[in-house]
Amino acid sequence: EKGNKIVGYCAFSKVSANPALPGLLLGMAPVAVCQNEQQKGCGSALVEMGLKKCASENAVLVVVLGEPEYYGRFGFEPASAHNFSWGAMDAGNAFQAIHRVDVNNKKPHIIDYHPAFSKTWETLCLRKFSSLR
Repeated sequence: EKGNKIVGYCAFSKVSANPALPGLLLGMAPVAVCQNEQQKGCGSALVEMGLKKCASENAVLVVVLGEPEYYGRFGFEPASAHNFSWGAMDAGNAFQAIHRVDVNNKKPHIIDYHPAFSKTWETLCLRKFSSLR
């Protein structure tokens, strides 16, 4: 918030895992900052504050779909490195995770956002992230 105007937004919603994982599982999206406020640290601050809140709420998994170079600086790693994959499509390294749960790395876990996001995510990601695979 700047003055009385909202200039940025970072949301978290519950995601599911199959097979199920214990604890709170979250997906971060969207992260948005007004164009005239970008490149000033607002987005980074929102992500950092959001992740701190997730940790204080004992979230065991946070996933994001985005640029690995950007989100890697917050501790996200390719989800595939921990045998997590996104149920909607193969997004390669663009699907990333921070996890605080013991995961059997030999057993794959399919992560799904709420069904309300499915078609929107799939459409956007086919356009934007197909080059990152």
